[in-house]
Amino acid sequence: VLNYSGGTSMATPQVTAAACFIRSINPGLNASAIKNILTETGYQNINGMAAPEELGGRVLAVDEAVMRAIDERPERVETNTDTTCPDV
Repeated sequence: VLNYSGGTSMATPQVTAAACFIRSINPGLNASAIKNILTETGYQNINGMAAPEELGGRVLAVDEAVMRAIDERPERVETNTDTTCPDV
């Protein structure tokens, strides 16, 4: 049995999960950069049909977004190896 559900109640957890996944791949990305990646890589049509406006006019393409996040990672990331807690 397939049911159709839409709207922000369905989109919010999916977009949030995609954003978290992208951030885990490239922690250097800020919220604005992640939003741009998700928007720019989202599909505007599905099998030749425009994505419905209630879907924001785009459908997530997490695979494309992940590839973009990987491409935008710096060559080398410096990490802090000091494991002591800072004084508060």
